[in-house]
Amino acid sequence: QHFYNEAETLYKASLHIYTDKFGLTHIINSWPFVLISIFLITVLSFTILKRIKIFTWRNLTFLLNHCGLWVIIVAASAGSGDIKKFSMKVFEKEKTNKVYDDSGNIYQLPFYIEVADNIVC
Repeated sequence: QHFYNEAETLYKASLHIYTDKFGLTHIINSWPFVLISIFLITVLSFTILKRIKIFTWRNLTFLLNHCGLWVIIVAASAGSGDIKKFSMKVFEKEKTNKVYDDSGNIYQLPFYIEVADNIVC
């Protein structure tokens, strides 16, 4: 039986060398990122409010575009705190539903995952 998580671990380790070097692993939690995000939302809000006062059909596409952008940025910022990361050990032709967090705690998923065939070209 081959353990497929090893290749993923090596890939993540090589990727972390570059992301750690440039400080990209913790950018979302940094104060400059939070302040720039708040500034972006504020400017976008005032831009929408300025254009909504002068309603024309020409401004409709502008408003839809910018309101959609505002919703995406706010939803992504609000939802980023809900992310949980798990790892899973999957063996070929075996079903598993157990995942592990960074502390080593085991959780069971409501579904099973199975690797039918792993072909690396």
